[in-house]
Amino acid sequence: MIHIDEKIEKFSADKSELGFEYQFYFFLWKLLEMKTGETVSWEVKEDVSFDLSDGTTYLFQIKHTTQKKSGGLPVNMTNLDFDLWKTMSNWSQIINSKESTNNQKEFLQKTFFILATNKSESKNSILNQFENFRNNDIDFLCLKSEIEKLLIKTENEFVKEFISNCLELPDEILMLFFQHIQFQLQETDLVQRCKD
Repeated sequence: MIHIDEKIEKFSADKSELGFEYQFYFFLWKLLEMKTGETVSWEVKEDVSFDLSDGTTYLFQIKHTTQKKSGGLPVNMTNLDFDLWKTMSNWSQIINSKESTNNQKEFLQKTFFILATNKSESKNSILNQFENFRNNDIDFLCLKSEIEKLLIKTENEFVKEFISNCLELPDEILMLFFQHIQFQLQETDLVQRCKD
């Protein structure tokens, strides 16, 4: 006889194992893409990090979901997604750990932050606003304003704190940070990429 608590523990362990496996295959894929002079790390600087020979670093935060939409695809990355804002908060703390504004600028000039996930993309999301900002379709203050609206909109205290942590960075640093954020959504075929 299996008790309910044991079933819940097994389900949590299975989800954790899937997340670990997803992260490993992402690392393996990046490892297989390496060129001479590049370095790939797993659980050193970030979940996965990719250092190019020119000194540029890509920090990948890897998030996996087992939740599905009615069509069978993974759920969308929403505007108030816990994983999104926790990741952004963690990155802002990495930036804050640099002693001075000059150190922060120097770090940001050669560091890119990528949130990679199997979650699906939703239309008209804050992620689109980040892309619009990187493409110079909207300015920094417009993007910041959209994020501030989310801060007011959310009732989740954790998400509210995560967003606030990001917005505490000085504007000149926050603007550089936003320019270096990227999102890789719907990363669902990692095993096949590794095989290829």
